[in-house]
Amino acid sequence: MDIQNSHINTQQNNEEESFDVKVLLFQILAEWKLIGLSIVLFVAGAFLINRYTADKYTLKALVHLQESENPLASSSVNLVFRWGGASDRIESHIAILKSREHNEKVARRMGMEVHYFSEGRVKTVDNYGNNFYEVVWDSNAFQIAGQAIQIEFLSGKNVRLLIPEIETATLLKIPTQEKEKINHNGKSITINGKVGEWITHELLKIKVIIKNKKELEEKNNKYFFQFQDYESITSRFAQGVKVEQPNKSASLVELAFTDYNRKRIAHFLNTSIMVLREYEVEEKNRAADNTIKFIKEQISEFSDTLQNVQRRLETFRRDNQMMELNSESNQIISRFLTAQEEYDRLKIERKYYEYIQEYLQKNNEFSGLIAPSIVGIADPLLVQLVNSIVELSLERNKSSYTLQDENPALIRMNRELMRLRETLNENVINLLNSNKMRVNEALRKLTNIETEIAKLPATEQAFVNIKREYQISDQRFTFLLQKLGEAELARVGNTPDTRIIDPAKDLNQPPVSPNRSRNLLVALMLGFSLPIGFIFIRNFLDGRIKNRKELEATTSIPIIGMIGHSELSDNLVVYRKPKSGVSEGFRGIRSNIKFFLHKDEKSDRKNNVILITSSVGGEGKTFCAINLATSFALAGSKVVLVGMDLRKPKIFNDFDLTNTFGVSNYLIGEANVDDVIQKTTIDNLDIISAGPIPPNPSELIMNSLFQEFIDELRKRYEMVVLDTPPLGLVADSVELMKHTDMNLYVVRQNYTTRELLEPINHYYRQEQAKNMALIFNDVEIKMGYGYGYGYGYGYGYGYGYGYYEEDNQRKFKKWWQVWK
Repeated sequence: MDIQNSHINTQQNNEEESFDVKVLLFQILAEWKLIGLSIVLFVAGAFLINRYTADKYTLKALVHLQESENPLASSSVNLVFRWGGASDRIESHIAILKSREHNEKVARRMGMEVHYFSEGRVKTVDNYGNNFYEVVWDSNAFQIAGQAIQIEFLSGKNVRLLIPEIETATLLKIPTQEKEKINHNGKSITINGKVGEWITHELLKIKVIIKNKKELEEKNNKYFFQFQDYESITSRFAQGVKVEQPNKSASLVELAFTDYNRKRIAHFLNTSIMVLREYEVEEKNRAADNTIKFIKEQISEFSDTLQNVQRRLETFRRDNQMMELNSESNQIISRFLTAQEEYDRLKIERKYYEYIQEYLQKNNEFSGLIAPSIVGIADPLLVQLVNSIVELSLERNKSSYTLQDENPALIRMNRELMRLRETLNENVINLLNSNKMRVNEALRKLTNIETEIAKLPATEQAFVNIKREYQISDQRFTFLLQKLGEAELARVGNTPDTRIIDPAKDLNQPPVSPNRSRNLLVALMLGFSLPIGFIFIRNFLDGRIKNRKELEATTSIPIIGMIGHSELSDNLVVYRKPKSGVSEGFRGIRSNIKFFLHKDEKSDRKNNVILITSSVGGEGKTFCAINLATSFALAGSKVVLVGMDLRKPKIFNDFDLTNTFGVSNYLIGEANVDDVIQKTTIDNLDIISAGPIPPNPSELIMNSLFQEFIDELRKRYEMVVLDTPPLGLVADSVELMKHTDMNLYVVRQNYTTRELLEPINHYYRQEQAKNMALIFNDVEIKMGYGYGYGYGYGYGYGYGYGYYEEDNQRKFKKWWQVWK
């Protein structure tokens, strides 16, 4: 239980110490070249973006949606219907300004069918509004669309058009937007012509006009023009324009557009507002035009009648010498005119009702319906119904700009219009019935008065009838003229609801894109952070042990020493380079082993067996075994190096010996100890190779002969070094540990992973491996952090950051000056 608790505590400490800020810092500093290169590349990329990206600009315009200012809005001839509340009007106007139909009108008004641009040394320039020449196109001819055409101005008035290689050409008739396609088999085309004259070809028919000859002489760019269809232009306008209400409490609308050319932006925004104002006036004038048409039709009916009656009256006066009537006759005529006026008014009402019935039957759009007030009708229900159906029809028309026919909101409005049409039609039928009774009553009054007139003398009676007829016609004609004047005045008084507060202007505003300072700042941040993030992730995902501190955090097994990196091609470093740092490292390990093995001075055992193993192949266990045995031999101890990796024998190669006889021969009884021992060129050092590879290595090791083999070697040598197979691959090393005095486990820097140490940690915690220690192999100093190794290696190792060698200290100081 204590062992388990100790293990848990060790794991917790390991987790706490697994991340060291200083280690990460020095790892980052070690990659200063990578970070510097990354910053340079990102800043260079930002510079290129800033240099070669075309500038984009944003301009804005502000408008106010005011209430209708019809001068006759309070009179009986109110020809303008309101569009709803402020919020409804703003939403409607926003929908119109963003609609495709509206923006196509704007594109046509601006003449956007020809796009002018030029190519300079750095980038392409949009020449809208600043072009020294103009392309005039024939409205009846097809023009090649979507293809940049280079234009060259030659000496005199000659021009040359260059069309690059094209497979299929799209031809466009600009006014109707009719398109055709023709095959051109990938040929380039050159067309010659003269300025001011028609240039005719199957792909185009244009005329080039020079507007500024001085500017032509001063510029040396390549000039291009391109025909565009309204569909693509409209799509760009509709999607790019931003229409917002900056203040919800005010009837203000702000338009904004972003593009490469400030003049085009200003022209587009102002043209869009102008087209909207024209639309508003057009919508208001629709009802007024219908009213004027209705009145003129009535006037034309009475004009001829009035003239005929006037001639008859003048002739009767002349022939009968009769200028005026007596008082009784005048009273009769006055009463007759009053009754006749009522009768005529009822007839006009009837015509208006019949007009509404016919209009409702023939039309599905009701915004042009004439207001009842034009004929003096003040029926509250009729006025309300007509106003409602006109307003809803206007709303439906505006919504159709942005909504599809199957949209639920549009479907609801259509249903409501049908309901209002039925209600209005029923109301008109009732009014017609009521009007019929009132007309009959008016006729009865007229009949009675005519009876009185019949009692007058014949001459006076004839004069009364003619004068009555004249006054009635004149009264009707005067009434209609008055209404016509009021209607025309009301139409003239129609003004747009949109008032421009702040039009869009080209004031040399700075570009909004690319944001050069932001691009450079982002480049600096990315250039610095991305390599650091890469380093952090690489180290986080890298499970290899990179330094002593990580090794100590991974295991509680003590570290007996560290071995530096060897540049030799073979494993005999201690023998060939006794003054090297690697040799000093093995001497330090040799001293620490003696301390481990001979802590007790009363111990009887003087000859010891040392086992060297590792997790997997390639970690340097054979290298450590050979050089550790050599180090003991050079110190005067009699040493035998035994190759116990029966599956993969190899220690004999470094000594130019053979593997004919070895451990496997002894364990199967084919040889004795003397037969398998081989002398080396190194004094006091013998080796016993593994021998031929047996079919059952593990069973041979468990043979009782192996114990006799070890006992015999103890008698003959002061130190027995066993080079064993990797512990992570086979279990031979665990079995061999039962016969050893000390076990060394090799861990290689930047090679061994933390997971590979789990088996040895388990054996160590379970006390299955006695006198276990680690050798940290192939330790290499890196820029910014690492472990120094040199003389004294192995005697009380610590870890630290920096440099222990003078050469590395000089490098660090030089790097620090560069960094600063």
